[in-house]
Amino acid sequence: YIAQVSLSIVWDPLVLVIGARLLGLLFCVVNFGTLLACYTCYYYFRKVNPFAKDLVKPCLAWTGYLTIVSFKLIFI
Repeated sequence: YIAQVSLSIVWDPLVLVIGARLLGLLFCVVNFGTLLACYTCYYYFRKVNPFAKDLVKPCLAWTGYLTIVSFKLIFI
């Protein structure tokens, strides 16, 4: 979870301020992987909060969107 939050925070200045688009795409793909890991480990989150698995779904959608944006910034 901490890795996912950290990658989400770093993407904005990395791509929009510094202009490292390729590195931003890499961060998005890794972030998407960490979110998938959080989603598949919902059993452990369910012990803390039964709605935790459902909260990952909007984050997956947003990270997927950012991955597409990063890809388009590089190749289009």
